Amino acid sequence: MTGAGGGAGEHDGGKKKHTRPTFSGQQIFALEKTFEQTKYLAGPERAKLAYALGMSESQVKVTLHHVVHSII
Repeated sequence: MTGAGGGAGEHDGGKKKHTRPTFSGQQIFALEKTFEQTKYLAGPERAKLAYALGMSESQVKVTLHHVVHSII
């Protein structure tokens, strides 16, 4: 039975895979610089930074997490 919730094999059948966004060097530099100055960004600051960089708040949050753990 398949429905709106999907089920097994939902990603099969030639459906397009989700691709990760590619960030510019400028975006990553700004995130790294921000992290050097502030180790934690609360919601409003994260929203402002995301808007300034043309990113979503989730992207800023995850990318800052990666910068902290030197994954990038």
